[in-house]
Amino acid sequence: MKNNKFTIYLSLGSNLGDRYSNLKEAITGLQKEVDIKQMSSVYETEPVGASDKRYLNMVIKATTNQTPYELLESIHYIEASLGRNRAKEFVWGDRTIDIDILMYENLMMNDYRISLPHKEMFNRIFVLEPLDEICKDMIVYDKNIAALLKKLKSEKNYFIEKFGKF
Repeated sequence: MKNNKFTIYLSLGSNLGDRYSNLKEAITGLQKEVDIKQMSSVYETEPVGASDKRYLNMVIKATTNQTPYELLESIHYIEASLGRNRAKEFVWGDRTIDIDILMYENLMMNDYRISLPHKEMFNRIFVLEPLDEICKDMIVYDKNIAALLKKLKSEKNYFIEKFGKF
């Protein structure tokens, strides 16, 4: 596996502190671990869950030779270096930085550490909008990303707007 390059998609989000800088620092950390191919715009979005603070979200397409578990460890290290403390946070609560592996090639797996594809990605406008931006007409496991996004937007009045770009 080490000699191969696998296509991955990552979702980044921040709603604490200097959200834009948090994303920028996370990207800098990720550039040491993966080869970034594409980045979506940054979107400001309403929170899902226990918070009342808006998030900045984006999606990155990259390649890696790390295994999914190695990639997860790299991500956790980057998050911790930016102040994320998983032991003290609430599910769907505030985050200085949150980096999720959305997809790792076409791999499907589900265990106590990792679910691929990410178990909530098809239900989150803040993931689907930037993913659709960088991958028009993308089909993931027989699911049309643009169609899912359109359906979710028609079902819920959700705040999402472009904030900027790196």
